[in-house]
Amino acid sequence: MKTWSRRDPAKEQYWREAVARYQSSGLSMNQFCLQEKINHHTFSSWKYIIRARDKQLSSNSIEAKQPRKKQTKHVGFVPLVVSDKHCTMSKEKPVGEIAVAEIIIADCRIRIFAGVDVSTFRTLLQAIKE
Repeated sequence: MKTWSRRDPAKEQYWREAVARYQSSGLSMNQFCLQEKINHHTFSSWKYIIRARDKQLSSNSIEAKQPRKKQTKHVGFVPLVVSDKHCTMSKEKPVGEIAVAEIIIADCRIRIFAGVDVSTFRTLLQAIKE
């Protein structure tokens, strides 16, 4: 965005008042500029400048009012290791006793068994995300 280093408060006030008159006039920009004997391009430029300055002031005041958030590290993905080292599938074990996945978070292990209810599993995953 373009920055304006030298500001003339009187000039800015003049153009702010002109923009306010235009907005309340109900005229097109061309009609307004002809009526006010203002150069169309100059008026358009000042409209842009005022909008940009107001936007910048608005965003600065919002940032000043809001306390800075403590930066936390967000991890979008975690490593998943699939290993059949400890796989003990056998025909003797019922389906509900066969672990098909294991999630390890810090010191916590969550084993997912075959035949798990899908909605319960979704609820568990949602709770882990939070």
